[in-house]
Order: sequence, then C-alpha cells, then structure tokens
Amino acid sequence: MSRITPEQVKTKFNNGDWTHDPWFLAPQHETLFERANLPRSKILSAVDGLARVYPPEVCRELLVAPHHAWLIHILFQPCILAGIVPRLRLGHDVATLGRSVDDGTLKRLHNRSHYDAVAFELAVWANLKRNLYVLEREPRGPGKSNPDFALCFDHRRYILELKDLDLAEQEFFASEVNDLMQQVVSNLWHAHRLFKIRSSPEFQKRCGSPEGRKALASQLPEMVVAFAKKAAEVEQLGFQIGQYPVDSYGMIDVKEDMELEQGALEWDLVPPLTARKRVMRSISVIKKAVGQLPASGLGVGLINVGRFRKIELLREELMIAQRERPLKFQNCAFVVVRTLARSEKGIEKPFLDVIPMSHHRMSRAEMDFVKVLEAPNSGEEPQMPPSSRLVHLGRIQGPAQAGSSIQFTLTGPGRIIRP
Repeated sequence: MSRITPEQVKTKFNNGDWTHDPWFLAPQHETLFERANLPRSKILSAVDGLARVYPPEVCRELLVAPHHAWLIHILFQPCILAGIVPRLRLGHDVATLGRSVDDGTLKRLHNRSHYDAVAFELAVWANLKRNLYVLEREPRGPGKSNPDFALCFDHRRYILELKDLDLAEQEFFASEVNDLMQQVVSNLWHAHRLFKIRSSPEFQKRCGSPEGRKALASQLPEMVVAFAKKAAEVEQLGFQIGQYPVDSYGMIDVKEDMELEQGALEWDLVPPLTARKRVMRSISVIKKAVGQLPASGLGVGLINVGRFRKIELLREELMIAQRERPLKFQNCAFVVVRTLARSEKGIEKPFLDVIPMSHHRMSRAEMDFVKVLEAPNSGEEPQMPPSSRLVHLGRIQGPAQAGSSIQFTLTGPGRIIRP
C-alpha cells in the first residue's frame, strides 16, 4: 500500500476529522453493537473519549506515518464491526476516567509500540472505577518502579501491578503485516461470512528467520497491492464462498458461518511463536511484575498476554518457578492472566484465568473482584465492591412476649465507609 499523502488526508480523510458523522453511528449497526454490550449511549461516550485521544491535528500526523496509521484508519473507513469495537471500548474507558487520564498517557496512545499496554491499563482502571473501587495510583514499591494501583476491599489492602506481554520480533513483524493488510481489505465484510487472509507456505517459511523477514519486508508494498486488488474482485463477485489465490503471496479464503451475523475477518499470514516460547516469555513478565510488589498488602499481578490458549502450560511453569524461588513470589497472592478469544459473534472478548500462589487461598471477595477485571467495559449499574463480612451495629434487647415489637432508627449521612 502506498503511503497516504497530505493531499489524500485532506480529500479522503476529511483533513483528519473523523468525528463528523462517523460511519459506526449509522442506525443499521445499533443492534449488533448492543449485542457486543455497546448501546448507543456507550458509543456516544466513546466518541467523546476518542475525540480527546485522536483530534484532527493528531490524525493528520498519524495518517501519513505508515507505522502508526492503523491506529486511526479504522475510524475513517467502514469495516467489520468487530474491528472497531476495541477502539470504542478504549474511547468509553477514556470518557469514564475523564481528566484522571493525563495528556502524557493520551500521547502514548499515538504510538503503536505503547498502544496495547496503555489501552490495557485504562481498561482495568475504568472497570474498577465503574464498580466504585477507590484507587490509589502508583503506591510506593520496593524498588525504583512503583506498582500501578492500590485498593481496599474486604478489610484488606491489595497492590496491583499490570504488565502487557511485549511482542517478540516475529510477532511485531506479524502485527505490521496485519495492520497494513487491514487498511486495504476493509471492504471484506458481509453477513454470515468468515474471511481468512492466508499466506503461502513459502511466505510462512521465510518468516521463520530474521533474514527472511527482512527480505519479505521489502516485498510488502507489492503484496498489499495484490491483496487489495483481489479483495475488490471478491466484492465484485458478491463475496461468494471459495478460495481466491493472490499471486504467489497466498489467498483470501471465504467461508460461510451462520453464527457471524455481521461477518468476521481473520489473519493467517505470519506463523505464531510456539506455545513453549510464549509461555516462557510470559513467565519472565510475571517475574518482573511480582518484583515490583511491596511486602505490605496482598500483591496481585495482572498480565495481558493477548491471543493465547495454553493456559494450563503457563500454570504449570509458574508453579515450577514458584517452587524454585519461593522468596521471589512471597509478596504475590495470585496472578491474573488476561487473554483474548473470539466470541460467538466474531468479536474478541477478554477472558481471565486466576493462578493463586501456593501460600494463598482465594476468597469469595477476590473472585468477585476478578470478575470486575474481566469485563471489556461493564457499563452496568455500579455495584459496591465485594464484601464477605457482616458489620456489627450493636445489640437490641426487648420483651419476648408474643405480639411484642421493637422499633429503632439508624441515623447518619447514608454513606458506606470503606475500610
């Protein structure tokens, strides 16, 4: 794909202003957005939040930078609704947090290298605020880097450290390829269709070495153009089911899936890392997280690993690491691993797995707390933080005869005081 020019920004991208009649506010999309827990009220909130993150002057800069254009391209060009949902969740989170999010944090959302980690932190922060937890930002830690949050519930203080699993070099190359492709095959969306963008065996083989990836990087412009032409052909043919070869680069595979009311688009271009490599990289990140937890309070490591399925393997390796170095994990009560999986509607949703440390037994209040973290953005009526203890208000004595009654009145400001 050729670089977007300043002239195209003016003519095709409304001079960087996506907020004028956004395509995703069209009435025909409302039903599907509601099924993704994004009613119109949330989407309008998301527009306000995203307008603060990506104003026209920022969009004009990002659109002409191929490395970062994918962050906002989706705001201007219609696509499968599953593609825009993560941006809308981000916008709703920013709107929820308001001015608590400073300009420095917003600026990091302009950089693709920082985007995932910042969006993850804001999602956790916003979910906790929506559920009325009182948070302390960056409490003091044992070293130079402080944990992310501290909060109290169930009469105990918890310290949270968030970590996003950085992309390995091969995964970063995969994200670059997918981001470029997404901008030129956005026309591939149709009810009950699953579109898979596949690469050829030769392409995948060359992805396995640094030299091969370097050579492929120089061919990406030609590859993207070839896929764009084939995507246009698929549309002209009415999105018929079948496989459409794309020169020597791969194919567009179109399948029927009646569960996908709005369709879905998936990528199979650069082969993923082996499960073992992903697990060991995750263990390394968890060790960094628990190293930032202080001795005071119950430590919680919340790790975002993205699309990953081998949770049992990760659990086994984490238990081995804890047995080998118990003092390393002594300040951590449990680890929460956040992954992404496609729901029945083709929209990725977060799923959480809890791995308690061997010295800690999970309470009911802690499991309720984890459910709050799992919500993509709850948007439900605010609920009080979980509690498993009764409060002793006093003792009432009175006659025990049949038919007697006791009347009493509780006075106060009507507020719940948290420990």
